[in-house]
Amino acid sequence: MGFIDLSGLFAILVLFAGVATLQFFYGRKLNILIMKNVVDELEQVIKPKDQLYTWLGGYVGFKAEYSIDDPEIEKVEVTLTLLPRQSILYLPISKLTLKGDRLFFCDKMQACC
Repeated sequence: MGFIDLSGLFAILVLFAGVATLQFFYGRKLNILIMKNVVDELEQVIKPKDQLYTWLGGYVGFKAEYSIDDPEIEKVEVTLTLLPRQSILYLPISKLTLKGDRLFFCDKMQACC
């Protein structure tokens, strides 16, 4: 009788491990796709003459510094933070506290929005 209960628990753990693994690869791919689309869109709109990207925490987002030709602005900083879609355990907590993905813009005067 005890063996059956442990085998059922083991099966549930194996199933959860499989779901967590699939969620990791799906969430990672989705976050990378979101980052790529944001970068493509930003570069198309801003048309930078130079750019520097810093990848934040693997699949969490990036920080970008764009140099542009406008003498009043010269430099724009952009930070993108994404929900941890690759982590099935932390995603629900993150959705409750962060509410979604965030994109921040700052110019050289550090006027952020």
